Amino acid sequence: MGSFRLGLLRVALYAAALVVATLIESTWTARLALLGGRPDLVLVLVVALALHRGPELGAAVGLAGGLLQDLVGGQSLGLMAGPKLVVGFLLGLMTRTLYVENVLTPVALLAAATFANGFLELGLGALTGYAPPPWEDAAPTVAVAACYNGVVAPLVFAWVRRAERWFQRAAGTG
Repeated sequence: MGSFRLGLLRVALYAAALVVATLIESTWTARLALLGGRPDLVLVLVVALALHRGPELGAAVGLAGGLLQDLVGGQSLGLMAGPKLVVGFLLGLMTRTLYVENVLTPVALLAAATFANGFLELGLGALTGYAPPPWEDAAPTVAVAACYNGVVAPLVFAWVRRAERWFQRAAGTG
């Protein structure tokens, strides 16, 4: 299979995964809210792809996924996209310095990314006039979201790892 076709297939696969994650998040995970926190499947996918493919893809997927969340959620455009872009880019910079095959490393990074994303969203919400929850209520909400994301992370990371290995084999480099 040609590299152009593989590239298009990779983009289509990850775009479909973002759409599915956004739809699941906006419909089913709303019922899992505990102390205001709930899983952020798009963030889990952003972190997984950033750690496997680097800062450029991490930032692009973060921006696209965040914009999808903004559109589906009905809040100000960029409120979810900006923080996910930053988190995707920064975690993508760590791809060469971390061993992501260990299951605990992605879970720990995802917890840190959830806290960073949550507080960046609150900061942007405060700057734009969007009504964020009080700052003192934010820590438990983000902590619950980090726990939920940590539970989902191994499944998403395994799926991304399997997809990337398939793309490498199809390209003849793996």
